[in-house]
Amino acid sequence: MAMTIAEKILASHSGREFVRPGDYVTAKIDLAGIKYSILDIPNGMKNAGIEGGLTHVWDRSRVVIVNDYDGPAPDKNVKTAQRQKEVREFVQRMQFQHFYDVSEGICHQVILDQGFVVPGSLAVVTDSHAPIYGALNCAGTGIGEAEMAWVLTYGSLWFQVPNTIKIVVTGAFSPSVMPKDLYLYLSGQFGTDFAQYHSLEWYGPAIQNMSLDGRMCLGNQAEELGAKFCLFEADKKVFRFLQGRARYPYQPVTADPDAHYQQVITVDVDALVPMVALPHDMSVVCPAARLGTVPIHQASIGGCASGRLEDI
Repeated sequence: MAMTIAEKILASHSGREFVRPGDYVTAKIDLAGIKYSILDIPNGMKNAGIEGGLTHVWDRSRVVIVNDYDGPAPDKNVKTAQRQKEVREFVQRMQFQHFYDVSEGICHQVILDQGFVVPGSLAVVTDSHAPIYGALNCAGTGIGEAEMAWVLTYGSLWFQVPNTIKIVVTGAFSPSVMPKDLYLYLSGQFGTDFAQYHSLEWYGPAIQNMSLDGRMCLGNQAEELGAKFCLFEADKKVFRFLQGRARYPYQPVTADPDAHYQQVITVDVDALVPMVALPHDMSVVCPAARLGTVPIHQASIGGCASGRLEDI
């Protein structure tokens, strides 16, 4: 039976030859990423029904902790500084191997750049923007602390196999247009929930020519469309990025030619122009030129959704 990328990954990680949308599977996890919320894991374990707290970890080599928020702690914010200190103590006490403190960078960017994300793998992170890992052909998704408590203990988690939406991007971006404009176009055209608990797959010449930074931008923003996963095929750009960087062996996954998609969306970016989201929702979008001159009073640069140099 033909399968999409997400279906193949969930099937292989749950020991099944074939899955279809709507199936429930228990899948083995390849990577667990945790932010400062690591301190909430004991409570998460209680909520998950795991008695005795975090006494052992299924595989410390597969756990990455990034202490990435509020670094350095804002002036006079003693509570934040204390929480960061407690994270360091917890990591040392539990002997986690991969810990990146506040000076290292933003969670997803660090995990990608440090080589923990590889094609064909299944990753869960206590942050909703984990679909960014799909830029490297990895099925990444965000989970809560209770779910992470279960993952840390058993190394697996249940999933419902999602339907997949195929997005084919034709044409070529003009110099002033970026992948973020493509995302804004989609959210403006279809709303911010059209991909709710779906997997997105991206194809077409504009995607093939897109940089990894651009694909990461689309993957990161996929959560804002409700997507469970956001997946790209692995190509030479991915393999070059992983050369000398990948920490685990990997096997890229491609969709079968006759895989079933719930919906196919085609976008021609030849005519795409710079886009802007307006208050108070990402579905309220218009061309930037329509706004004229708008003074910027405050800007946030370099977060996880725009954390690559190309985006900045």
